[in-house]
Amino acid sequence: MSQEPKEKAYAFVRYMMERIHQDPRLAYLVGPGSQAFALLTTAYGSIEGQDISALRERLDVDLKFQRVPAIGCEVQTVDIDVANVAFQASQEVLDQIAALEQEVRSLRRWRDTARSYSTVITQRDRLLPALKALHANVIAQDLENEAQRPTEMEFQRCVRDAADAIALVEGQEGGGS
Repeated sequence: MSQEPKEKAYAFVRYMMERIHQDPRLAYLVGPGSQAFALLTTAYGSIEGQDISALRERLDVDLKFQRVPAIGCEVQTVDIDVANVAFQASQEVLDQIAALEQEVRSLRRWRDTARSYSTVITQRDRLLPALKALHANVIAQDLENEAQRPTEMEFQRCVRDAADAIALVEGQEGGGS
């Protein structure tokens, strides 16, 4: 064999080894496990004076692969970096949703507490005047001046208001248990 064809063969082997490194589709087709890869690595190791098994082990680690569709078929390729970014973004959205759900639960507890306080204030607003009026009527009963004493009707109205307020408070306590 003359020198020129040998050099061309060596150039082809080097070129193919570079292309396998650069093109993951080619690595998929003629990479580790194929007869072409075995022949190429044997030729390349011989040309470069490298240990063939060490060369193959290094290439097994270094090569990247991309599936190639069969003729007439399309393959869905996924850029792994884009998929990772999309996954990370969706995970962040889910975390934010979970945080918002927790905040909503907390706000609902605050709302329920505010309603309870509002009910207590309403009860207090009804109970306090009724009790004050009842107290004033009881004290007024002891007055010597009959003009300052409440009438029987005023006294009964105060007793009814106090009874209504007490019933409201008891009803709320009984309903809440």
